[in-house]
Formats: sequence, C-alpha cells, structure tokens
Amino acid sequence: MSEPGNHPMTNGKAEKVSDGLPNGVDSHDLDSVHLDKWDFGPLGAQIQDQVHHLQESRSVGDSALAKLAEIFNGHADIFKIVDERYNTGQALETENQKLRNENEMLWAKLESNRQGHKVQLRNEKREYEKEIAKLEIKAGSGQRLKDMYENLLEKHKKDHEKLVQDAQEALKTKKDQLEKDNQDKVAKLEADKKSLEERLGKREQELQDMTQLRDQERQTRETMQSKAAAELENIQQSLASVKAKYEVKRLPVEHYAERYRGLIDSVVSTVDEYFSDLPDKAIENRAGTYAQLKRKRSTFAVVPVTPTETARVLRLANVQNLIFDAMRETVWQPFFSRYLWKTKRDTHAIDDIYSNLAAEGEEIQHDWKVSTLRVLDRLDNGVDVEEKITAAIDQQVVQILDPLLSESNKADFRSELKKVFIKAAELGQEARRDRCPVYIDSSPSANSSSGWKEFSEGFDVEDAPDPTLASCRDNIYPPLCVSPRLYRKRETTATPGAGQEEDELVHAGVALFPGTGIFQKGKMEWDEFVARERERWNIGRTRRASVASNATGPGLSPPELSIKHSKTWGSHLKAEYD
Repeated sequence: MSEPGNHPMTNGKAEKVSDGLPNGVDSHDLDSVHLDKWDFGPLGAQIQDQVHHLQESRSVGDSALAKLAEIFNGHADIFKIVDERYNTGQALETENQKLRNENEMLWAKLESNRQGHKVQLRNEKREYEKEIAKLEIKAGSGQRLKDMYENLLEKHKKDHEKLVQDAQEALKTKKDQLEKDNQDKVAKLEADKKSLEERLGKREQELQDMTQLRDQERQTRETMQSKAAAELENIQQSLASVKAKYEVKRLPVEHYAERYRGLIDSVVSTVDEYFSDLPDKAIENRAGTYAQLKRKRSTFAVVPVTPTETARVLRLANVQNLIFDAMRETVWQPFFSRYLWKTKRDTHAIDDIYSNLAAEGEEIQHDWKVSTLRVLDRLDNGVDVEEKITAAIDQQVVQILDPLLSESNKADFRSELKKVFIKAAELGQEARRDRCPVYIDSSPSANSSSGWKEFSEGFDVEDAPDPTLASCRDNIYPPLCVSPRLYRKRETTATPGAGQEEDELVHAGVALFPGTGIFQKGKMEWDEFVARERERWNIGRTRRASVASNATGPGLSPPELSIKHSKTWGSHLKAEYD
C-alpha cells in the first residue's frame, strides 16, 4: 500500500507536473548540442547518427511529457479529490480494524460473563427448590389448622342458632303471657288511641280552618298594604311637588364672594377718589367742618380736619361706615321690596312674622320666606326706585358728608354712589333667594377679630399711643365697621354628636379696632391743633388790644389797622374750639 497522503500516479501530491528535465535545463538546450567540435575518429559517423536518433527520441518524449503535464494540470482538482478520498479510506480502514479488534474482545468478555451467570443461576435454582420444599411442608401444616378452625366455626354457628331459637320461643311465650295478662290495659290504650285520633282530626280541621282564615287575613292585609303604599307614594309625590315649589338652589360661596368683592371695591375706590383729600372749603373752615361732621355723626369726633395720614385713614373709614350703614338701612333689608319702598309700606310686620315662625320649625319658616319673596319679586317687577335711592343717598350720605364735598364733585359722587346702591340692591335680592342666604355683620367685636381685618394696615400711620395707658383710659372707643363681614350659615349635618360648625365666610369684614390706638391718635391730633389755634387767637387778640391802646395817646389820631383777620380762624369765636 502507498503511504497515506501520497497518490501512486501523482507521486503523492496533485501539483503541476513539470516537463521531466533537470533543474536549470531547458528542453531546447538538447537541440543546441553539437558534437562537430569533437572528433571521434572512425566512430564519429555512428556516434553522430545515434546522437541524432537520440535527439529525435528525446523530442518525442518531451512532446509526450508536455501532453501529460497538460492533462495532469488540467485535472489537478480531480486528482486532489481522489487523493483525499484515498487518504480518508485508509483512515477508515484503520478505524474499522480497531473496532473489529474491540468487538472481538467484548464478545470474549461477554461469553465469559455468560458462563459465569449460568453457574450462578444453577446454584440459586437449587437454593430456591430447597426453600419451596420447606414452604410446602409449612403449607400442609396450615391447611390442617384451617380445617380445624372451620370445624370449630361450624360448631359455634350451630350452637348460636340453637340459642337464638330458644330465646325467640321464650320471648314469644312471655309475650303471649303478657298479652293475656294485660288484655284490659291494651283495650283501654286502644280506646285512648282512638279518642286521640278523633281529637287529632278535629284539631287538624280547626288548624285547616284557622290557616284558611289566616291566608284570607294575609291577603286582605297585603291588599290594604298595597293600597296604603300606593296612597303613600301619591302623598310623597304630592309632597315632593309641594316641596319643589319651595326648593331653591344653593350657589357656591365663590359666586357671592366675587360679586360682593366687586361691590365693596367700588365703594372703596369711590370713597378714596372723593375723600382722600380735603376740599378748599374744609381747609378754610376747619373748625366749622369738624363741628358740622361731629353734630351730624358722632363717630367723626375722632376725625381731625387736618392733612395728616391719620386723619385721612379715619376720614375714609368713617365715610365707608356711613355708606354701608345707609345700604344696610335701605336696600339691604331682609325683605327689601322696591314696590313696598316706593309705596311707603312698612316691612316690619313681615320681619315680625318671619321671626315668630322660628318657633314653628326651620322648614315652615323657610317655606314661608320663599313664598313671601316670590310674591315680593312679582310686585317688584317693573318698579323703578332710582328716585328713592337718590333721595336716600342725599339724606343719609350726601347731607352728612357735605362739609367734605366740593360743589363741583358733589353731583358726580351722588351718581357714582347711585350705581353702587343699585348694584347692592340687586345683589342683596339675589343672595336672599339662596337656600343659604348671605348675612351682613356690621358689629365687629373688640375681643375677637375672627373674619375681620384691620383697616389701618398698609397705611403709613405714625405710631399711635398705647390705648392701655392711663392717659388714654378716659376715652374708650368701640370698633368702627369700615365694611361689613359677609357670611353664610353652613347647612346642618345629619351626623349625630357633631359640633356646631363655623359660619361660611363670604367676604372678610374690615374695621378699625381700638387696640391700634388710632382713635386716641386722631383725638390727640385734633386737640393739639385746636390748642395751637386757640393760642394763636389769644396772641392775636392781645396784640390788637395793645395796638389800640397805643394809638389813643395825646396828640395822636388812631391809625388805620393793618392787621387782617385770619381767613381760617380769626373770624371765629373761642367757643368754636371748645
């Protein structure tokens, strides 16, 4: 066999076949070999002939080799594949021979194990046969015991049957004897049984009759209940329709908060526009202005007629207080009606009826209020009260504030205030129709500021005196409502044991509280101003008297007085400062 990896035809590798010439020798080099230069003597001709023949043969061989090389080079891949398959076959033959050897070894080992197992099986079979013989002997002994126990069981069974038969015969004999002895008792019991059966039949008949009567009563009751339920449903529907007439919506608090805020802002801006500064007539006649305001409204007693910031804060606060009081007394009445106001009808009777109905229950009071307001709304339809509003503004606001208003802006102020009052009337009538109406609180408490703000905050007011000092205790002032606190009562809850809830705030009230000392500050400013003017007046009077006495000396005629009376204070008496 050839060596693995070498092919016998290709010498081991399917490479390109050369022309068979030695390295470095070309096939054409033989053609160029000439022997003419050598002298072979008498053999020269023969040698030349043989060399010629040899060259021809060589040429033919070279041609054949070139053809073979061309064939082998053209089929090099085929020869390579054949060589690889040949090498693979050699490896498979080697592996096959190895597996055959291993198989022969396994068969030999298997045969050896088989012979050993036959011997072991034969020995174990002998042992099992011995064991079976022993067990057969034991089985024969057990069969004998079984037969013995079966005989005993049969004997006990017969004895038991005989005992049962004897007991039944004895029981029957005893029963017959007892029946014979108790024949009278049995007859009596049978009579009692018959009587009980008859009574049971009567009771069953009575029960049947009572059951039938109960069913009739139940049917009658169900019929009556269905009728009552239908009547109750009709009553509830009628009641619901009646309640629907008195049912009103509850608008959210934000609805009223926004509208009331706009109304109050209108009042604030109007007051700030017309009363931030003093008019010329008030400056020229400060004492008269102060006296008129104090006489018309006592709260102006602490408002100095001066250009200070304290005076401005007190003046604006009192003017707003006056305007909101006028609203509350006119268009913010609980049962305000344009018709009743224009026809000069008194509404106190309506207020009294509403208050007295509180004893009848909240629901009755509410229904009466709703029906009354609807009647008033129908009466108010088409009624114009602008003249009444104008008259109320003139009487309750403009006439009191006349010293602080110039003639040029009085008409404009009245017009602006009229718009505010009309808006307040519409808003008040809308709020009172709500299921939770808006209430007006114009009485701030000095002890509690819940829902109230201090009006002087944000103003550049100088430090006021401490109201707790001994010098300020003589003058104790109540809080002044600048704008009212607006609130609604929360709807009652059905939760048992729940505490009373706080009111639902619509708009916080604004007030001047005495704890700030601003009232004492205003009074002190006015007192100091009056003292200075009184001193000026006394000095001026003394100076005029001195000039008059000097002018009446001997030989002199009284000169003409050049002192001009003070336009502000000189023409007023001392009593005006008191």
